[in-house]
Amino acid sequence: MKKLKGCLYSTSESNTKLPDLGPDLIMSEILPRLPEKCVGRAKKKSCFIRSTGVDLVDEKTMITLPFHVRPSDVWILSSLNGLLCVCLRNTFEMLIWNPLIRSCINISDSKSYGFFKIYSDAVGLYIDSSNDYRVLHIKRGRFTVDVMAYSRRTSHWKRMRFLQKRHYHTNGYVWSGGTFCEDGLYFTVFPFWLAGDIVIIRFDVNIETFSEIGFPYVGNGETCQGNLI
Repeated sequence: MKKLKGCLYSTSESNTKLPDLGPDLIMSEILPRLPEKCVGRAKKKSCFIRSTGVDLVDEKTMITLPFHVRPSDVWILSSLNGLLCVCLRNTFEMLIWNPLIRSCINISDSKSYGFFKIYSDAVGLYIDSSNDYRVLHIKRGRFTVDVMAYSRRTSHWKRMRFLQKRHYHTNGYVWSGGTFCEDGLYFTVFPFWLAGDIVIIRFDVNIETFSEIGFPYVGNGETCQGNLI
């Protein structure tokens, strides 16, 4: 994005034609931030966008999978600005996928990072203070909660510190997927077997810390399950 800002600044001063930004910058930094209808119009008017496998006809979308699995074996874990974080059911590998431009990145590695465990893990996509797209992966172990964050810009994983002396690692709690809003990534955590208080876990994307927020009263003693929107 620094390269892009530099190009825009220089052209505004000289009032000349915008220089060639290159397909990598356009595909990785510009198109993922546009609404899908804008990308559809760009597909028809620009020569640098390949066939995307997406037809915006009658508000219906046809998508070609870039991986060799059945559609039923692809789990969508989180979404943000057209990007999807998905898991392949046969290998449990996690990928960042943009269906509109057919861009796909496998974020699993040899250190066992980026592998999703169903019924245990939680995932959320967010944008940090440096405008970098990241994946927050919460892995629950036998006695701990292990949190890792993947950077789309650097292609590396980073360990995060979770709340101390909490019991959210046990199978008695169910985690929702993460919902990104302004400077926070939010998860709902609710008891599975026994009645108890529902909690919202907030991850501050700027200072990279977790906090607990009380869930609004539901009433009638009912258990509320689901994702925030």
